[in-house]
Amino acid sequence: MKNKLNLVAYGLLSLTLVLGIFLSVKSVNQPQDTRSSAAGEENPNAEEIINGVCGSANGKSLETLPSDEDSCAVGAINWYDSEGTDGEYNWTCIGTAEGEVDNCTASVKKSE
Repeated sequence: MKNKLNLVAYGLLSLTLVLGIFLSVKSVNQPQDTRSSAAGEENPNAEEIINGVCGSANGKSLETLPSDEDSCAVGAINWYDSEGTDGEYNWTCIGTAEGEVDNCTASVKKSE
């Protein structure tokens, strides 16, 4: 009877060891999701980041307020001095999805 108990105990111990090894190997071989949430991770639902870019009027001397097409090459126009009260027309071109804002100016050319 003692031999049978020893055999059962040895069998249970062996089964426990084999099962433990099997489970640890299986967890090591499981594919892990190693992607991070850092910038650069592809997310098909994310809006593309676009930086604002000043248009052809930037840096010029103009007699009149620049047109929308000449104000920003890329982005939405935000005028903060369209009257040129400080001697310059001042505006920004706002990017999308947290893109950069570009500051733009054009000097007011005095009529002669």
